[in-house]
Formats: sequence, structure tokens, C-alpha cells
Amino acid sequence: MEEGERTEGREECMKWSEMTHDERDRLVYEKVLKPVVCSGTWRIHTLDDGVRQICWCQTCGHECANELPNSPGSHERPAWNLRSYTRDMNAAWEVAERFDEIVISKHIPEKYHCELWRSTTRYVGIAKTVQDAICLAALKANKVEIEA
Repeated sequence: MEEGERTEGREECMKWSEMTHDERDRLVYEKVLKPVVCSGTWRIHTLDDGVRQICWCQTCGHECANELPNSPGSHERPAWNLRSYTRDMNAAWEVAERFDEIVISKHIPEKYHCELWRSTTRYVGIAKTVQDAICLAALKANKVEIEA
């Protein structure tokens, strides 16, 4: 296969080291956490002109675009709900908690080793930070080809 050529139906392997933190966080959100569907309660507010109305979900803050809903309904939580999974340990832990077992160890020279288990299958991530190690292992568990 020639350089730059892709095989049909197969995504090119992404390079974690070449991605920004925001790109990494979005990838984890989309591939591991998968955008959450919310069925929260809508709140409707009439504007000062007495004619126009706006609405938003009291649970996640999602705003209605062009039409007002007749009743509570399922909608995707907005992307601004994504967190700093690669920088914030609490956010990274939200990712790790989706697995049955979590094993984290520190190796020399300054690398963290994370094993995430689902049933009897182990997924491993190795990185300079615990957060990155967790995210890499979780991405592998979700069939994302990624190179540290």
C-alpha cells in the first residue's frame, strides 16, 4: 500500500500526541460517552413582547431552536456539556466508571498504565498523565484506533 493510501472501510489511525486537548476531549465525548439523550422537563418563557416564546430543558439546558415542544421529549444533550476528560481527574473518572474494573499504576519513567476491564476483556492505555491513560484505554475499548 502506498503512503497516504487508505483501505476501504477503515479509518486512519489517529495520533493522540498531535491532537489538542479540546480535540481529545471531544473524541472521548463522542466515542466513549456517546452524546447523552435527555428526557428532561421543558420550561417555556414568554418574552417581554408578549408574543415570542423561548424554551429550554430544565435538566440539561438544551434550548429549542425554532419550535416549542408540546411535551417533554428526548433530545441530545448539547456538546457544551462535554468536560475536560484529559485534564480533569474528576471528568476522567466519569469515563473510567463505565467499566467493571479499573487498575492504574505508575511506571518509571513517569508513565501511567491504565487497565479498564469489561467482563473478561482488558483495554490498556499508557500515557504521561493518568487522565490520558484512562482516555486512551476507553477509546480502545470503543474500537477507536489511536496511537499514543
